[in-house]
Amino acid sequence: MKKLFTRPIPVLLLLFVLLFCEKEFNGERPFVRLVTLPPTELNEEGVTLNGEFLDLSGGEMSDYGFLIDAENIKPDVVKNPDVLKFSLKTETPKLGRFSFRAEYSLSVGQTYYIRAYAIQGNNFIFGEEFSFVSKGGAANPSITDFSPVHIVPGDTLTLVGQNFTLGLPRLSAYLAGKEAEIVGSPSNTQLKIRVPLGIPLSGKIQLTVGFISITLDKNYQRLKPEMLKVPGIVKYGASFLVECKNLSKIFGSNEVLIGKNGDYQSCLVLQEQKDALLVKLDDGNAYDPERGDSLFVFAAALPISTKVNIANPEISGISPAVVFPDDEVTLVCDGISTNKNVTKISWNGAEIPSANYSIGAAGKQVTLKVPYWGNIPGTIKVMVRSGQRVSNEMTTRVAVDLLTLNEEQKAWKYAFNLNDKLFIGLPSGEFPFEYIDPSKKAPALQRISSSSRQIFEHAFPTQNDQLLALSIENSSAVEGQLLGILANNTAQLIAKSANKIPLSTSSTAPLKIRGIATKNNALSYLFVSNSPNNFWQFNASTRQFRSLLDLPLRSDQEVRELILFDQGTKIIALVFYRDDSFIEIKEYNPAQNTWQENYSFLDPFISYNDAFIYPLENSFYFLMSSNKADQFALCNENLVINYRMPVLFDKGKFSAKKKAFFMGNRVVIIDNESIYRTHLATE
Repeated sequence: MKKLFTRPIPVLLLLFVLLFCEKEFNGERPFVRLVTLPPTELNEEGVTLNGEFLDLSGGEMSDYGFLIDAENIKPDVVKNPDVLKFSLKTETPKLGRFSFRAEYSLSVGQTYYIRAYAIQGNNFIFGEEFSFVSKGGAANPSITDFSPVHIVPGDTLTLVGQNFTLGLPRLSAYLAGKEAEIVGSPSNTQLKIRVPLGIPLSGKIQLTVGFISITLDKNYQRLKPEMLKVPGIVKYGASFLVECKNLSKIFGSNEVLIGKNGDYQSCLVLQEQKDALLVKLDDGNAYDPERGDSLFVFAAALPISTKVNIANPEISGISPAVVFPDDEVTLVCDGISTNKNVTKISWNGAEIPSANYSIGAAGKQVTLKVPYWGNIPGTIKVMVRSGQRVSNEMTTRVAVDLLTLNEEQKAWKYAFNLNDKLFIGLPSGEFPFEYIDPSKKAPALQRISSSSRQIFEHAFPTQNDQLLALSIENSSAVEGQLLGILANNTAQLIAKSANKIPLSTSSTAPLKIRGIATKNNALSYLFVSNSPNNFWQFNASTRQFRSLLDLPLRSDQEVRELILFDQGTKIIALVFYRDDSFIEIKEYNPAQNTWQENYSFLDPFISYNDAFIYPLENSFYFLMSSNKADQFALCNENLVINYRMPVLFDKGKFSAKKKAFFMGNRVVIIDNESIYRTHLATE
């Protein structure tokens, strides 16, 4: 009879077969057959467990013995890791009786259930179940001491005693009711455990070995955390060290928060050291001063606190010093949150939408798009706010002038938009055009040369990015030339018009030519003031001019300006008369070759005007210089919808000539002094 104890039945066993002694088999038995016999010699020192092999068929056994538990042992016993197994595998199995004397891990008065078992290959066979009421055992576990007495969560606690291994695998330890992890493999006299979270400041240690629970009459003492050193000022984007004693040694159990009276916002713990925590403010938290400025360290739920100040954000630089609307401005910052829900940018006292600025990953830089409001042009004050904390002010200057025209450029005769580049026509045969890209930060007018050496009275874009350039021949006719602008800044002649527009030699009024190309076909429409017929069509495919029904005009007034708009199935003409500032809106129907007047009004304050298409259905803007200020009116072909809508910048003085273009989301204007860009006040 042996006293041998092993670990629980392996979980990987695949097949369980229960063979009872009375079960009949036909033919050769496939497995060993055994039965459980009643226990004997039950006394204060233990009990003798008995079994019997009735048949040893089926091959070699890897183990056999007895199972014991405080509950019924079911056929799926492999799923219960707490069942004890008293193994006899060191003894060669023989036909007949076998026994085991159990003298440990037995509690007095406890009912135990036993079954004999055998393991044969992948098969587990066991006999009937018997039970008995224990009277105790001769070898029971005990704890005599532990160290250290003063602990924090995560410490390793060493228990000293006897018979710790007798109850394996039923071995567990508790500190004040909190289960502790067993560290390594226990010996019969020593057991190491990890101090768990959630323990009170003082408590007892309990050990369960097998079916025996024991408690040592000596308390552990949990050490309280102590704050040693914390920076007086902390800021977003910079880590800081919180030096403490008696922190929890379990990773993630030390928290750092800022607040008061239970209203806290967390900080990020980047690293846990022996007596310190490396901490950073959480960019997602605003740390409102009204919620308190105490820094708390919760060392596994035990709090300590101290006062701390969060620094205001700071702007140390801004570039460039001069910007245009829509340009990017870079702020060099410190102490700001990278979260846009926390950090806001103020531009002359108004908050910029979060979509219009970005914050660098380290919170050291903010890039923003210059908005179309504030002092334009003028000095702008910029501030950064993270939560309720506001930075110092920095200033930049917003300008609108892209460039100032030289004396030659001030003599421009006409202007047009080609591929979002502003072209001006100059009274020069060698360089008839110059152009500028308004989207550039520091643009310059680039010259376009021409081999024809002709001075053009007017030019405008047609299909395929070509230009229809119009020149005067001997003061008697208008000739058209189709030009292409090459990459080397040269105007190349594609073809001349097949015919010419005659001019009246008797007219004394200044010649005025205005043209527009339609988007839907190859046709262009022109107004020529001093021609016997004042309205013409040009076909780029046939290169032919064709006279149309005259645009009806007031006979007693001189046309000061005329602007044509392509509205898809019709052409809109805005006519401005010189003497009484009378304005007419007329509509031409190309399919019927007819004109009709839609609207007219008198505005004595208009000094000069120009217009451009704005992408609204059946609408357009036209620019006015009224009382020395640039203004816009939103119109359709019938009436003025919104009259005198201001722009965000105006020069505040009269300009003798002016052209306006809508490019991207900007309004680009050229007058007799400079090229500048602005924006509609409603945008």
